[in-house]
Amino acid sequence: MSKIIIAVCDTDGVYAERLGEWISLEHRGELQAMSFCSPECFLENFSIHRPDIILLDQGFLEHVRVRELLKQQKARDERKKESWQEDTMWLYLHGEEL
Repeated sequence: MSKIIIAVCDTDGVYAERLGEWISLEHRGELQAMSFCSPECFLENFSIHRPDIILLDQGFLEHVRVRELLKQQKARDERKKESWQEDTMWLYLHGEEL
């Protein structure tokens, strides 16, 4: 069974790192977390490794390219409601949804 990869994206680097560590330790074998404190680092990694779940804070939602990716994903979700499990899941840590 492959691990579910979670990207923890929060502009508070300490928080992102600790939450990522907790997820990985608490759910060892099932979940693996990657922590990002800047949208640029996340986007660079996202182009290579797509996580299964992305946790976003408000600071990341304010980044133009992150918003574009999120809108693209939402459009795909609308077209393929039945196959949501195949795509990345985006979750918001703070603030409002787009």
